[in-house]
Amino acid sequence: MKLENTRFTRDRSQDENRAEGIKRVKSANDVWSLKRGSSDDIALVFLSMVRTAGFHAYAMDVTNRNRDFFQPNYLDADQLDDLVVIVVVDGKERLFDPGERFMSYGQLYWTHAMASGIREQDGKTVIGTTPGNAYKDTVTQRIAEITLAPDGTISGNASIIYTGERAVRWRQKALEGDEVALKKDFDDEIKSDLPAGVLLQTDHFLGLDAEDSNLMVRLKVSGSLGTATEKRIFLPLSIFAGGGQNPFTSSHREEPIDLRYPYLEKDQVNLHLPAGFQVESVPGDARVDLPQNAVYLSHAKADGQTITYSRSYIMANVLYDASEYDKLKDFFDDVSNKDRAQAVLHVAAAHQGH
Repeated sequence: MKLENTRFTRDRSQDENRAEGIKRVKSANDVWSLKRGSSDDIALVFLSMVRTAGFHAYAMDVTNRNRDFFQPNYLDADQLDDLVVIVVVDGKERLFDPGERFMSYGQLYWTHAMASGIREQDGKTVIGTTPGNAYKDTVTQRIAEITLAPDGTISGNASIIYTGERAVRWRQKALEGDEVALKKDFDDEIKSDLPAGVLLQTDHFLGLDAEDSNLMVRLKVSGSLGTATEKRIFLPLSIFAGGGQNPFTSSHREEPIDLRYPYLEKDQVNLHLPAGFQVESVPGDARVDLPQNAVYLSHAKADGQTITYSRSYIMANVLYDASEYDKLKDFFDDVSNKDRAQAVLHVAAAHQGH
């Protein structure tokens, strides 16, 4: 992973390589000497290293799942995109993705998971399919500590911690520009999921350049929260997802659905209320199931002047046939509705005017 992956920087010209004493990059030794190479070059260096270390290891060339399906009867190698490496560890085959920048040990980038292609196997070439990743491989944990002012404005801090695919995505995006641009891209992306009036602004990132640690984003919370009537205030509690929309709006679908990768989301929001604001009610516990595929849970409780809200969301299966579309759409509709559940506050007369 410390080798320069030219997919994210740039290829060197023949003149530049020649100036460094390399006439043509043709072996793992050349790539190792230069300390740089393409994604496939780096995968082949890894393959040669594990073989030298005494492991049984095989190359596999796959068709990226975001582009196409592998067609075994179509005799054209151009349909194959990227190399992954199969290593026998403790008697079991494990898949590695050394050509994918920042990918964690023993995990495949989502375009290479559940993807088919051609692999080596004990002196012969066979058709194979890579395994999928587990939802525990990609975890997003979001925590917010927010204070509500009597005038309805909010202030506070939030943290978002990523592992797996989402951490890789933002780390790779960071290679495209500076941190100022990355902060703007991050703020723009999360904006559509926020309840109306809520602003999250990125303060800084931690762990941007290390694939073996969590990626943390620290944010400032501001804006306003909720709507008011003469005596009550209605507050959305799902700060991180309360504005999200169901991605499936069509009433009919004829093609299969691919949600990229499985994941787990865990949210906690601690909302501190000012004096004179009393909690009248909080949303009841909610659960939404897509049996054997996904589950959503939320819980809210009030303790004095603090409301605590938690949310857990597991998407375990990402591939669905068109015949399953209605159930999938209903699940996302139900989740979106549950994310809009609101607490109700009663406001003392001296504090009205929110």
